[in-house]
Formats: sequence, C-alpha cells, structure tokens
Amino acid sequence: MTVSDASPMKYSVINRGLRPARVAIVFDGGDNWSYWARRALFLAGQIWGGAGFALVPHRAGVVDPILLRACRAYDPDYIVAFSHTVGEYCHFASGSFIVNDDSGNPLTGEARAAKIAEHVDEELEPGPGAMEAREAVARACSPYRLTGGDESPEVSHFLEASSAEFPAAEAIPGAYAGHVLHCPPSWGGLAGAAVASHAGVASPPDLTAVEPELDKATLRQLLYWLFDRREPNLPRDLLWFPNGVATGVLTEQSPLAHDRTTTGLVAVQSSALDAWPAVAVLGDSAEDFALARLIRLTYGRCVWLPTVFGIDEEKLSHPLSSGLFDLATKTAAGRPRSLLLTSVSRPVDNVLDFERRLRDNENIRISGRLLANDGPWAKAPLDLEWTRTGTGHFAVQEQFDDILSIPTAIDESGAREMVAALPAPVIDNQALATHPGLAWHIDIAWPQEHHVRGRGLHGPHLFAPGTSPQPTLARNSRTGISYRADRFDFVVAGIQSVNRLARPTLRHLSLRAFIDAKADEHRMTVRTSDAGQRTAQLTRMLGGRTQFAEMFGGPLLPALKMMGQVGNSIDKTFPDGDGVALRDSGVLSFPGICSRSECDDNSDVRVRVDAALRAGVLRRGLVLRCQTCQTKQLQTIDALGQRWSCERCNDTNDLDHTTWHHSTEEPTWFYGLHPVAQQLIADHGDVPALLARHLANAPSRRPVQYQDVMEIELLEDNAPKVETDLIAYRDDTLIVAECKSSAVLGGTKRATRGAEVHKKCQVAAWLRADVLMFATTASEWRSGVAELIKGYFQNYDGWPEHDVPELHLVTGLGTATPNIEVAERSPK
Repeated sequence: MTVSDASPMKYSVINRGLRPARVAIVFDGGDNWSYWARRALFLAGQIWGGAGFALVPHRAGVVDPILLRACRAYDPDYIVAFSHTVGEYCHFASGSFIVNDDSGNPLTGEARAAKIAEHVDEELEPGPGAMEAREAVARACSPYRLTGGDESPEVSHFLEASSAEFPAAEAIPGAYAGHVLHCPPSWGGLAGAAVASHAGVASPPDLTAVEPELDKATLRQLLYWLFDRREPNLPRDLLWFPNGVATGVLTEQSPLAHDRTTTGLVAVQSSALDAWPAVAVLGDSAEDFALARLIRLTYGRCVWLPTVFGIDEEKLSHPLSSGLFDLATKTAAGRPRSLLLTSVSRPVDNVLDFERRLRDNENIRISGRLLANDGPWAKAPLDLEWTRTGTGHFAVQEQFDDILSIPTAIDESGAREMVAALPAPVIDNQALATHPGLAWHIDIAWPQEHHVRGRGLHGPHLFAPGTSPQPTLARNSRTGISYRADRFDFVVAGIQSVNRLARPTLRHLSLRAFIDAKADEHRMTVRTSDAGQRTAQLTRMLGGRTQFAEMFGGPLLPALKMMGQVGNSIDKTFPDGDGVALRDSGVLSFPGICSRSECDDNSDVRVRVDAALRAGVLRRGLVLRCQTCQTKQLQTIDALGQRWSCERCNDTNDLDHTTWHHSTEEPTWFYGLHPVAQQLIADHGDVPALLARHLANAPSRRPVQYQDVMEIELLEDNAPKVETDLIAYRDDTLIVAECKSSAVLGGTKRATRGAEVHKKCQVAAWLRADVLMFATTASEWRSGVAELIKGYFQNYDGWPEHDVPELHLVTGLGTATPNIEVAERSPK
C-alpha cells in the first residue's frame, strides 16, 4: 500500500477551469472523405465550442492506431458520429440504396427518384462502420460514461446541435452573426478540406463539390493565410454573408466561421518545460488531415500540407518555405522552436526528400534563419510523444484557472479526498449565464500532485465516499478530473439556478487507489503481499517511499547485503576483520560499511547511516559473547548496561573484556539490520527498490514525477490470481515490472515460466500499462529466457487493440548503466 508523507488532514490548493465540451467526430475516411470532413465541420460550426472539435476518420470501422494515440492526448469528453441523409446515401451509394414503396416493394425509375426527392433531407443512421469506429475511439480514450461496468455506454453517440450536451452556437447571447470567411460549398477535395479545417464551414457543403481550380497567385494567398498570416485579396468565394446579402468588405477584416462558436471563450495553453515542436503533416489521406488537426487542437502549431500546395515541387514556393519557418520560430516568448515533419500516408524517404528541399530552399539559405533542432526534422508518427503537458483547449474567459482552497484528507490508499463539496461552478459572464441550456464542463487539477490520468477509469471511482449517488458525470481526464456542471441526481423544480449545478466531493487518486479502482472494474481486489508488508513497514520507518528506495536501492545496498552474510569462517566472510558473522546475520563496523558502500566519501556514509539509525532500520551496538552459552550477539546501544542479558539463554553477563568479541582496549561499535530488513534482503526485496530508484532518477531535462507500489497481489473471489513486484507511474508512463535477482524466471518447466509471463501480461492489460518490464540484476538473461518472454508477450490475446504496451528487458540492474532492450513496440 502506498504510504503518504502528507498529514492526515490539510487544505489543498486546486485549480479549477470552466470550458465547453471537447468532442471527437468520427467520419468516413474512404474515397469521399473530403465531403464527410466538411460536413462534420459544418455540424461542429453550429455548436458552442465547435471550433475545438476533432475529426477522426475510419475505414470500414477501423481507425488508424496513430489517430487513437492522438485522440488519447486530445482527451475528448464525447466521441460521436453523425447521421447521413437520404440524399447523401443516394449520391455516394446509389447502387446499394434501396427505396421501397408503402407496401415494401422496391421502386425504380421516376417513382424511385420522386420518392427520394420527397425525403432527400431526411436523416438516417450514420454510414457503415461509423458506430464501430466510435466504439474503438471510446475504448482508447476516457469519455464520460453513464454507469459503471465493462459495457458502460457513453452519454452521447450522435452530434446534434441544441441538445443537452451540445448547445447551439447561434443561441448564445452575443454570438457573432455577421459575415465570415469559410469553406465555400462548391470547394471540395484537398483545398476544400484545408480551408474548412482552418476557417470552418458556414453553409452545408455541396454533394457534387470538386477540387477548385486555383491559379498560382491564389494558392500563394491561401498558403499565407493558412500559416496564420492575414493577407488581402483572398478569393471572394470564401466570404459568407447572412441571408446571402453580400456587402463590400475586405477579406482581411473578416472573422472566421469558427469564431461564431467561441462566444465567451478564449484559447488557452497549459505550461510545459518541453513544448511541442511546430509540426507539418504531409500527405493527401484523411488520416494525414485528421492527424494535423488533432495536433493543432492539442498542442498548437501544426499545418496540414497536401499535394495541392506544391509539396512535391523541386523548388518549394516562398509562402510554403517561409511559412514553415515562421511556424517554428515565432513563439510567444520569441524563442526558436524545432520543426517536425511527419506523414501517415507517405513513406519516410518521401518525407526526408521534402526535408532536403526545404533545407536547400534559397529563401531560407539567403536569410540565414536557423531552427533550434540541428538533427533530422522528419519523424515517423508512431515515434511522436503524446505528452499530457503543454496542451491547449477553449475555455470560458477569465475562468480557465480559478484557484480554490479545499479541505482534504488522506485515505488508507494514499488518495486525497475532499472533505467539503466544491463551490458551485457558476459562470460569471452574464451573457453566457442567461442561456438556459448552456452545458459546460469543469477541469480539476491538484498542482504538484501526480494523478494517474485517463486509461478508461470509471467515473464513480473519482467521487469521495459519502458523495450522493450520481451527482454528475465525472471522468479521469488529461487534467486530472473533469465533470459536467449540471447535476444528475434529483433536482427539485423551481430551485435556484446555482443549486442546479453539481458540487461533488472528489478523490485525487494515488497510484494504489488507481490500481484498486481498475481491479474493481475487473471484479478483483488488491492486497499487500507478505513481501509487501515488509516493504510497507520499512517505508513507514524510513518516512516515505523515496527514502525506502534510496536506502535499499542506493549506495549503501552492498553493505546492507553483507549484513545478511553468514559463513563458517569469520575470515572468509569478513576477511578485513571489519565485520562479524552472527548466528543469523552479519554486522559491520563503520569502516566496514564505508569500504563496501558506493558513496563518494565517508561523510555521505555517515549521513545515510545516521538517518537509518534514527529510523530504526539499522541498529548500533557491541558484539558480545555470552560466558554461559558462548553465543555471539549484537547487543544494541539501548539494551546495554554494565550488566546485560544474553538474547539466547537470558543469563546475565558483565560488560568487560571477557565478553568482548575481540580482546582490545575498548570494544568496537558494530551495525546490524532490523529483522524485517534482514528478511527483505534475504528475499531479494532490494531488487524492486533498485528498479524504483533507477526509474525515479532516470536522466531527464526536467524533474521526473514518480510514484510506485511494490509487492501486491490481485485476488479474484479472495483467491490470489497474480502477484506483482513493482507498478510504477513515471510522468505519464505506467509500468508493470517483474524483478529478478537471477538470470532466469521462476519454475523448472517452460510452461510454468510462460504462465508467469502470461500473468504479468494480464496485469498490464487490466491497468492499460504503457510498459511491461522484466528486469534482472544479472548481466544478461540465461539463454532462451528473453525469447520465451518475447514469445508469450507477442502471443498474448488479451491486449486491447489500442493499448499494447512496450516490452522492456532490463539487465545489469543496480549498475550505473543498466541495459534496456525495447523488445516490442505497439503494433503499427
């Protein structure tokens, strides 16, 4: 069980942000994907906050794993599909769309055409594969769910304006209703999709729209504009006027159609020490388009570059080359930023060729402009690091980072629970507040606290005990906890509007609390193993998990392990005479500890030994021999007196030179381990501590957030099912680890060893871990062990399609530079 260093009760400072919904819209990524993307953006443009909605294409219900990862970083509240109309079905699937008369007989010819015309705008179910794709994205992410259980449905499956979840943008008081720049209905293809994503869609796209014919001058203007440069003389086709009445306005003075959805909202970006680079996604596929939009919405600077913008020309145009460098170098702080080039559809060699042409561009070379990264710019999308920091979203103006002080307590799992309910999340903006159907969401974050994020955790686990059932919908989000503002429990008619808002008491989950919750979802329970009880006891004695790992995985470990050495010959066990072998353990003098430790100097040893003495993990005393039973023993300083009692026969002895282990002028102080620590060392409980210390102290350009849980068992129907040595959460990486002190796995038969690997795969799948690790202190695995681990890992059939972890094989654990082999990456 995780031990918290915090006091049982205190006030916690939390950050609270109010925002509109974050939504991922799935759409058909097949041959006609540009139309469906523009149709989705048109629907999003009618909803408050719709400018921040992501688009996710599918092909026959299958979503690219790269986009699933991107969706997890984007972190939607809802994943939705949208209805297709009779006209759309007839246009894109005319041969397979059957129209029947009132008797159920198929119609043909003019009768069929008349029937279709009569119902052309009638909405039908989403296209084939849409709901399967929606489910795949929902499994990969952590959207709102109505209830607990493995088959819990999300709140909303369909995108509808003026619904409980999606308030209409035009109904928000003060919403802009003038002319805007948008994607014209007649613009299809790649240019139409690019303009639609950048500006929005104010009127429904035409079914027959095709790629617009654009001359070079117009393309240059579009490129400048897409790189966020306000340029005059954009095509007048991009202007949309209410009621179709055109006026003499300049395009550079016109807002975007997206802006109509952002009444009372502001774009905010969370801070990050390692900001994402500027990104350009090359390629003509729906996946390229969607990846660029997901990155831009999540991290900021990103542009999609299809072939229509001349990316395959040997000499890249000035708007393209200079736009990319501006994208990378113009930051809020004026600092240079690195540039990253990637593509879902194009091979790496093609992206590298684009990089070559961009680097050789004469406009760039003449200006002498440089970027922060000197290395390669091209990167495969599978190698992108989807961090949870530095993310952006739309939020309610002036209320995206309220600071609140809330009384909290620490429960037995180390989770921090609110003692009092949160203040009501009231919107201060009077125009927004007067909208009767406005739906907004609340993000709660505990600064300086390390919360296990996402991973599909069911919402009820996020409420503190005693909270009324279903006060609202909550989810484990990229911020920490997100919940809907409106109450879901019983609301009496006629009460004040402020009392219609949810005021839940929440739990900030520790790693142990997260493991308990995920086990509960799989109808299991968790308990600390016998070895874990020893670890927990020593952790309490030392004052925290960090101190435990530093003690039993740090530079004193070689000396501590010698204190467990017992041999027939003192000279053999302690040849330097700086230690003594007792009946069941060894003891060392201070010089003996210094000679065996890995500390830089003896003063560091002194500090560490004194801390261990204060905690009671080390005991200082004299090695004495009982004159009655001749037993050598460590008599601790607290038990010493002029007359002392033998620990074995209980006879009384005098403290004089006849009982000293060595007949010297004065006896020597020796140090021994507490019995619990002796047993920990004997059972190789130091190996998880070695790995914990390595993970917590791994080199990084920024501080590492780290917590772990050691030695726990997962039980099913009170019967032990699997035991784990270490589960660690480092930054946003969840690691399940098996720790060994030898080069082999347990068991003498291959099937037994394979079953051990299988069980660890089960735990990693249940927890949705990012890494499954097998670590040993040996310099290498015995022949065949690594291959066995890889084989069972690859053949495990319980991996979710979107959450296959990496397999890490670690050797040389405890050395300065352990070897880590990444044996298997997530499937491409």
